[in-house]
Amino acid sequence: MEAKDIFVSYSIKDQMFANEVVEYLESKGIECWIAPRDIAVGSKYYQAEIASSVIASKSFLLVLSENAIESDNVYDELALARKNNKRVIPFKIEDCTLTPRFELYLGSTQFYDATRRPIKQHLENLEKIIRGNINSFFNSTMSDAEPKNQLKTAEENCQIGLDYYYGLNGKPRNRFESLKFFQLAADQGLAIAQTRLAYQYDFAEGVQLDPMKAAELYIKAAKQGETEAQWRLGWLYRYGKGVKEDHKRAFESLRVLFPDVLRRTAYCDIIKPT
Repeated sequence: MEAKDIFVSYSIKDQMFANEVVEYLESKGIECWIAPRDIAVGSKYYQAEIASSVIASKSFLLVLSENAIESDNVYDELALARKNNKRVIPFKIEDCTLTPRFELYLGSTQFYDATRRPIKQHLENLEKIIRGNINSFFNSTMSDAEPKNQLKTAEENCQIGLDYYYGLNGKPRNRFESLKFFQLAADQGLAIAQTRLAYQYDFAEGVQLDPMKAAELYIKAAKQGETEAQWRLGWLYRYGKGVKEDHKRAFESLRVLFPDVLRRTAYCDIIKPT
């Protein structure tokens, strides 16, 4: 099956809105898969077609609403996307409360809030998010509270990123916004910002899962002596995520930080130099 750029998951009750999203994205050259349009006419195996399309698509767009949360089909599609490590983009079109089963898959994922109208600006931002054009997204969606022409130090940018990440100092908890400021501070050479940015790539928080990018950033930060980066890089080497599996490097990274722990615990049995 040919891979599409994005699979669009929605409740049938929100079909008009979902179609509007697809029409806009496809007008910008982003290929979408959406049911029932893309199910073969007369197909007896539509559920298999949907599952195959979730797996084949590069990203997964969830049109999030109360209707979607009540839909078993939407839940099944989301669960399959998570199982296959797809980048999930929850596009919230109305205020809604996650049920426990949706909380399981979306609890740590940042939503894009499209509840305020008009919708055009949200669709433009969504296009940039899907394309993964982070720099363009940063420049075009800087918060009104953070003027573009106000130059900040790396430490200031990193602190703003942390404020958005954790919802501190009057900032809303927003992983897209935190990503922008961590990127700015990382570009300025700040090790802790490189680590935070790497973490978001490592766990697909506000950005597409990218273990290679995460490893690259962890390495930069680790070279500056950033201990968390050394720790997380050790585990990437242990499991071969974004780097070639290398137990010796994993062992050395972790041993530098926790020599006593590694001597006394089962870590020595789990991570052994080759």
